[in-house]
Amino acid sequence: MSSTESTEPMGAAGSKKGKGKGVRRSRGSSRVNGAATEVRIPEFLKKRKVSELQEMWGFWQNGQRSPTRKQELLDPLVESLADEEIVRARIAILSDRPREVLKRLVRCDRYRARLPELVDSSNGRDLETYEVEAAARALSKRGFVQVLREHSASRRGNEIYVIPRDLGDLIMGLLKEERRGPWQVFSLAGHIESLSAARRAASLSALGCDVDPDADPLAVATAVRSLLRDRGVLHAVADKSLREALAHTAVHHGGIVSRADFDELLRDGAAAGAAMDRRQLQTELEDLCLGTITTLALGDFGVDLGGETVVLFTGIADVLLDDALQAGVPEHDRVDAARVDLLTDLQQFLNLVASTPLRVTQGRTIYRAAQHRILDSFIFHEDDLMDREAVFGVLYSLAFGLELVEPTDESRLRLTDKGKQWDSVDLTEKIGAIYARFLEERLPDGRDFHVRRLRRALAKALTEAPSEDFLPLTDVPYRVRNDYIANLEVEGVQEQYKNRFQYTYSPPKESPDDLLAGLIGYIVTRLYPLGVVDIAIADEKAVGVCLTDLGRRLIRGERLCGGIDEAQFTTVGGTPLPLVVNPDFEVLLFPEGDVNEVAHTLGRFASRTKSERVAHYRISRETVERALVKGMPSDEVLTFLTEHSRMPVPQNVAYSIREWAARVRFATQREGVVITTTDAASLDTVLAVDEVQRVLVERICPTAALLRAPITDWDALQLLRSLGVYFR
Repeated sequence: MSSTESTEPMGAAGSKKGKGKGVRRSRGSSRVNGAATEVRIPEFLKKRKVSELQEMWGFWQNGQRSPTRKQELLDPLVESLADEEIVRARIAILSDRPREVLKRLVRCDRYRARLPELVDSSNGRDLETYEVEAAARALSKRGFVQVLREHSASRRGNEIYVIPRDLGDLIMGLLKEERRGPWQVFSLAGHIESLSAARRAASLSALGCDVDPDADPLAVATAVRSLLRDRGVLHAVADKSLREALAHTAVHHGGIVSRADFDELLRDGAAAGAAMDRRQLQTELEDLCLGTITTLALGDFGVDLGGETVVLFTGIADVLLDDALQAGVPEHDRVDAARVDLLTDLQQFLNLVASTPLRVTQGRTIYRAAQHRILDSFIFHEDDLMDREAVFGVLYSLAFGLELVEPTDESRLRLTDKGKQWDSVDLTEKIGAIYARFLEERLPDGRDFHVRRLRRALAKALTEAPSEDFLPLTDVPYRVRNDYIANLEVEGVQEQYKNRFQYTYSPPKESPDDLLAGLIGYIVTRLYPLGVVDIAIADEKAVGVCLTDLGRRLIRGERLCGGIDEAQFTTVGGTPLPLVVNPDFEVLLFPEGDVNEVAHTLGRFASRTKSERVAHYRISRETVERALVKGMPSDEVLTFLTEHSRMPVPQNVAYSIREWAARVRFATQREGVVITTTDAASLDTVLAVDEVQRVLVERICPTAALLRAPITDWDALQLLRSLGVYFR
């Protein structure tokens, strides 16, 4: 088309040629007479009359009363038409046909089209000419479209419908987003799949990737990722500040960051990078197969991106995270290792329930004083990750969740039959039961919807981690979260979310950062205290994670131990013995070999003082007495230390253990009824009665016996009277 646009609205008196000719021109139209120029939003609005702008005002400003002066109308309207969220909301309330015409128009070259192009049924479902005309005028009144009339010898009277270039770019991005799902937006394979054949071929050619564009998208994505890994993922990004911002996005945000935060990274790097607009940045990222910018609505999946978001495709973010791992183990001051202390403390709690009347409220909350008494008996070492009250909360929840304790009618705790047998359960079964409980644990306010699905994926990813050394704490959670978001549709999360919260007025939605925090919280507050992972600490904060041997076996479903295998604790041609007992009563537990059962037994008579790779314990009078009360005599303690220590147990330690044990005396108190007689023969007569035998506890002395309940049966009392024995 060869024409130019006039700035004179068609609703005005018209040009000198047209004046008085009776030509009817639609409001908001312009006439075209020469070469086409692109219109931008400010120019587009300036051509409108005040009355037309006032009509638009109600649509774009939520029905607010409009100003009367043109300039006061223009600035807010320009701002609204350039705001992505506002434009998205206004498109959503358009009726069916105007929305369809708008879609067709943004697919046209330079967002311009004549009526026949918009009526063409190959561009969508069938529309009648009058429907398109009416819809176009409705869009014109709303401020989306400018209607131009072309004056030429061949096409006199033809109308041209135009969207301002910047508004068209914005709408095109929004409508494109509607056609993409999580897989197309967040994964490299999905992005490649979403490209047209021509654009896919052009993108692969620009990258220099020698792979058939028509091959399976997963195969193409693998080839692209391999190429970028070899060359350097960001090698083709010319702007240094953009390269730095993308690398930072991968390592410190996992590849998903808000556009506002990303712009801050660019501004910190170089002003040139900060000047990139959305379309420019999105085009560059997508052409290089690195990522995209999205406003994808994931509310139906229970996820909220929080607005415009910069995304690095999962395959790309993984490569950049892999590159970051080459820097080595995260710097840390120490390592916290919980071993199997949680099991020891759980058993200690069960012992207290069995031996002490612990009262609870109606809501099953234990009273504060009793809680402190229980905490004092725990061996779990309080650290920066878990204080004692947090450990108590985990144990108390486990005791009920595993059905080991229950409240009585008198609001006291008691052991269930399962709780009474817990001490004799195999270590593998114990840890397996607790781990299964942690996997399915519910959280308040429905915040467990995503994290319960992510827990198993996290465990699997930990076992597949490339190193047995410490990884950054966020590394595996980033990868698991990104893969989960990319596969929301594939995993049917939308339907599951809808079913879960269909009767909830305001169902919970979580941001990508919320998902990350849920995974890290699970690592620190559940996997760490169970001994599944060790945590590296720097400046009193968790910075690294390493899967323990116990954790690896547990997740793979292997046995954690088969009892103590003495053959593995040799000092000749095999693994060294794990313990060193010092004269100051400190015991060091080294991590060589399978030490799960060793740590579990050691916790019965020693308290943990340091939770590091080499665990520190201390033997004291209190810990030895505690072991004796639990049924572990001093000879068993010394035998255990002797069999597993690299050096002989110091004589002072062995002597003290025996001496402390020898000081322990046991007493028994029972509730019952004492029956006494004047002589032993009379008591013999009483105890021979069947009714008495049924309530007899024991004979205390020749003339006294302890009964569980008084004798009240009339027949029994009559029988005793006939034998000459009367109660008084």
